[in-house]
Amino acid sequence: MSSPQRDRSLNDAECARMDAVLSRFRSEYAMNNREEIYGFLAALICSPDIAKPSEYLPEIYGGAMAHDEAFVDREQLLDFLSLLMRYWDSIVASSMRV
Repeated sequence: MSSPQRDRSLNDAECARMDAVLSRFRSEYAMNNREEIYGFLAALICSPDIAKPSEYLPEIYGGAMAHDEAFVDREQLLDFLSLLMRYWDSIVASSMRV
C-alpha cells in the first residue's frame, strides 16, 4: 500500500512570489498570470509528448532571453523554477482526483 501523496500546492506567500516574478516579464508574448500558466501547463501535461522545460520555459517568459530582467539573481530564478515545478505537480495531482 502506497502512502498518500503529500499536498504540494503553493501557499499564499508562494503564489505571491510567483505572481511578482510573472509581473516582471516584459515581453508582449509572456504569460503574466497564474491562470495563463495553469492552462498552458495543463495542456502540456495532457499532451502525449513530454515537453522539456527548455522547450516550454521560453513560451512562459515570452522569448528565449525575455526573462533576463525578471530575476534579480540566480537564487530568485531557481526559486521561480521550483515554484513552477510544484505548480505543475499540483495540476497533475488535481487532475488525478477527478
